[in-house]
Amino acid sequence: MARVPLIGRLSFREYVALVFGLIFIAFEGLIRLVIILLLPRILINWFYDRSRSLFHFLGGRGLKKQNSRDPKATPRVNAQRQIKRSMADQILHARDFGELCALHGYMPEEHVVLTKDGYLLGLHRISSKKGQQNSRPGISTGKPVVYLHHGLLMNSEVWVCLTDAERALPFVLVEQGFDVWLGNNRGNKYSKKSIHHGPNSTKFWDFSIDDFAWHDIPDSIQYILDITKAPKLSYVGFSQGTAQAFAALSIHPQLNEKINVFIALAPALSPAGLSASIVDGLMKSSPTLMFLFFGRKSILSSATMWQSILYPPIFAKVIDVSLIWMFNWHNRNITPSQKIAAYAHLYSFASTKSVVHWFQIMRNGAFLMYDDEVMSPVVRTSVSSYRPARFPTKNIATPIVLLYGDRDSLVDIDAMMSQLPEHTEARRLHSYEHIDILWGKDVDRDVIPEVLDALKRQKLFTGPSGRTEYKAFAYSLLSPLLPFDLLNFTMSNPENHTFYRLYGFPVAHSASPSFHNHIFNQLGGNKEYSLFSTSKVIPELLEEIRNESFGGSSVTMPIKSAIIPYLDGLSPESEASGAVNTIVKVPSPDGPKLIGTNTDILGIQNALLNQLRLQHPMISISSQASYSEGLGAGAIFGGGATTRSAVYALTKLGLYPIYLVNRDADEVKAVQDAYPELVKKGSLIRLDHPDAVENLLAQPDSPRILMIVGAIPAIPPITKAERMVYTVASALFTLPYHPLTVDASTRKSLPIPTKRLFLEMAYKPRLTPMLKVAIAHNCDGIDGTHAVVEQGFAQQRMWLRGDVSAETGSDTTILGPIIEQKARNLIAKMGDVVVKDTEVDRAASIEATPIPKTHRIERVDPFPFIIM
Repeated sequence: MARVPLIGRLSFREYVALVFGLIFIAFEGLIRLVIILLLPRILINWFYDRSRSLFHFLGGRGLKKQNSRDPKATPRVNAQRQIKRSMADQILHARDFGELCALHGYMPEEHVVLTKDGYLLGLHRISSKKGQQNSRPGISTGKPVVYLHHGLLMNSEVWVCLTDAERALPFVLVEQGFDVWLGNNRGNKYSKKSIHHGPNSTKFWDFSIDDFAWHDIPDSIQYILDITKAPKLSYVGFSQGTAQAFAALSIHPQLNEKINVFIALAPALSPAGLSASIVDGLMKSSPTLMFLFFGRKSILSSATMWQSILYPPIFAKVIDVSLIWMFNWHNRNITPSQKIAAYAHLYSFASTKSVVHWFQIMRNGAFLMYDDEVMSPVVRTSVSSYRPARFPTKNIATPIVLLYGDRDSLVDIDAMMSQLPEHTEARRLHSYEHIDILWGKDVDRDVIPEVLDALKRQKLFTGPSGRTEYKAFAYSLLSPLLPFDLLNFTMSNPENHTFYRLYGFPVAHSASPSFHNHIFNQLGGNKEYSLFSTSKVIPELLEEIRNESFGGSSVTMPIKSAIIPYLDGLSPESEASGAVNTIVKVPSPDGPKLIGTNTDILGIQNALLNQLRLQHPMISISSQASYSEGLGAGAIFGGGATTRSAVYALTKLGLYPIYLVNRDADEVKAVQDAYPELVKKGSLIRLDHPDAVENLLAQPDSPRILMIVGAIPAIPPITKAERMVYTVASALFTLPYHPLTVDASTRKSLPIPTKRLFLEMAYKPRLTPMLKVAIAHNCDGIDGTHAVVEQGFAQQRMWLRGDVSAETGSDTTILGPIIEQKARNLIAKMGDVVVKDTEVDRAASIEATPIPKTHRIERVDPFPFIIM
């Protein structure tokens, strides 16, 4: 059938939809006018109550059942459900961003940025962890910065209106040490002001995605960088918030230098269209029909009116049905209580023009700038004479990570990737659609870890400078009170220390020089770490460590114990373990002292705590924290010096008893002799057979093994005794593990691991036979390089501060997150060190230096006046 010019642009079906759409909008406008101008509040409340009664009469029985007490569930489970229902109700009624944050224990800041074209945009900032408040708001915190931006018809509340804090990305990022900022588009709830036009003016609403890209995004980011003094930030966008970043980065080359990674959640670029074919066809044929439906100001402004008169479950059902019809999103990953709570915060004001812009993009199948030619040419030739400008998204230099749902009707990942630069990385989220990437019940397991991983791999766990910054101001205040010039010692002398060593034999295979010199290069200054091959404590070694240019050293076998008599003191860690692996030059009124310590202990302890932090991203875990008495026990496979260090580390974490598994009873006895107090309390017990595991650890009142350290050689078992170690280990791994039976957070304790932790101290190969067994039994396995890296960081911190305290050894602010992350990346990528030449022992023909007869080793406790 021939189409009539002009009139034939729309089909009969589309004309019917147009007419009925106009009638519905006129009817809705009339209702809104009546409600706003004529109905008193008491009558509006009456409609609300009637809608609630109607809901429960027709279809609310399921909700009643969900909200009722389950007689089959435990009291604890019912109590948790009641808490969640209460939280959902509070979120539903929270009035703004501040109240939503307060419900979860966070205290945000409010900021306002003026765009270059005169709009005032509201920004929200969360810089302090749960229960804390930034005492100096509006200034830099020194933390890495992350900026979050919402989607179409939304505001910043969508990020924080979750019923569980651990599922809210901003809160997780804050607990991970980030300074979190959340933006708002012009026109929404927090940005409904301009210095040129009022919100009742048509000119106020004359903006599209172009304006977000030209002004809102770059101006907000520049304001944040000015406040935080950070050179760059990380951008996390959702839906249209990703499109705005794609557009802004493509037209502002300089903006790429200010964003170190762009993480796009439910990315939007050039969607194919809507699932509602009538609406899709109608709007694609003439996107400007939207102006006929909704005017040229705010779109869907009546949504708040319907929300006020409808019972929340009915309002949620209306939203659900609309999303299914328009986009085929069923939102099955979002719980009913989360929907009721969050849908109340879903809508915010946006311009009709910005929605028209999206239909123009859909019609053209490309990410175009707004087409100001409202009336497209009537006559089209095979070579079009007109096309709106495209956003040059292939020019984006910033690293891009896409996190998309494989059931999202708006995402054609192949088409999207074809419009983005080659360095773009796409990660599929199985069974996710669109909005559930924000509010899904499992986002804490499926989405947030992906975001954190993207930040980690882009080396973004960074501080403001990544360099060690000495606190000169604090020292200038304290130095008059000190018995010697600590300021000059700690701030000048480290720069004069030119050499650091690794003493032991053999050491040629060690990766320590690469690790430590990498850090020294980052810190700057004239420092070098090198090897000193010796199997004995010889005069040359002693001469070196007393040299003024000596900065500190690592010590390995076979002189970890032999070096002790030649030092000026020992830390509690070395005294307990009977070994020294680090020498630190510590200031004193009589001149610097050489103090021995054992950072293997901190390597074990901090490697375990780091993994625990990954399991509990919402909990702030101190390096000095421990378990409350009776919460859990530990186990160690081994019997040598590393085992003694592991015993000390696990007891510092509050784990009692400690169970030892080793093939040699004499080695176990030697470990027990080193800790007589633990043996006396019955807290250091050998397990020599699977039956012992059954008798001691498989009973209802048995201690629960939370953490295990492996300290045996990384070779497959051969002898019967070696195979027995693996048999006993397997019996330990198969013990039932129920991480939720004790809520450790209520007892001011370390949190219980969600999976039993196993730290393998051997790392050649990194996946050792025992680590394979542990992982196969559902343990959270940690390879030995993590402990190596942590003990290396502890050495660097102590050398820089001249302090052997465990607090200093665990202080991540000393080196800064940038340097630490780069060092981790270095070790992760390193292979084994290849030794080309035969290593020569300098002590091969030299007698060991006699121990001084009058020498006395003192125990060294942390200096109370060293606060850096």
